[in-house]
Amino acid sequence: MTPVSLMVACWQQSNVAARGGTLDNFKDLYGAEAIFTRESRDIAALVKRGEQVATTVNEKAGFRCQSCHRMPGCNAITGPSFYGVGKRYAERLGSELRAKVWLFNKISEPDAFPGLNSAYFGSGIMFPMKDYYSPTDIEALVEYLMTLPAE
Repeated sequence: MTPVSLMVACWQQSNVAARGGTLDNFKDLYGAEAIFTRESRDIAALVKRGEQVATTVNEKAGFRCQSCHRMPGCNAITGPSFYGVGKRYAERLGSELRAKVWLFNKISEPDAFPGLNSAYFGSGIMFPMKDYYSPTDIEALVEYLMTLPAE
């Protein structure tokens, strides 16, 4: 899938109502808080897996996070930069846990959660990643994103 056809396909998706709420008052539709607070999580392994998720083409989807998002090794400009995203959301939401829960839900179903970067990240441009990745892969991606420094 070419970048142009990917964008066209994304625009053709039906827009999901903001059933997840806004950034300041959101619902955890996917049980992410339980995922991020369970015991015996190997954060180092999750971060490593998250980097693989971000940088490897998903066979089912035909793209990778780097196809659109600015991050180490990529200067894409279609979607918002992932540099410092964890810190930005943690500051806005008041805790790292809430930032992780928000990101997990936002990545899983972007259109259900309007908020920061809604011009890109949740306006029908980004596919619901829950359709392409397992909850474990999304958890790993979030842990990786939390490690990215600001530009």
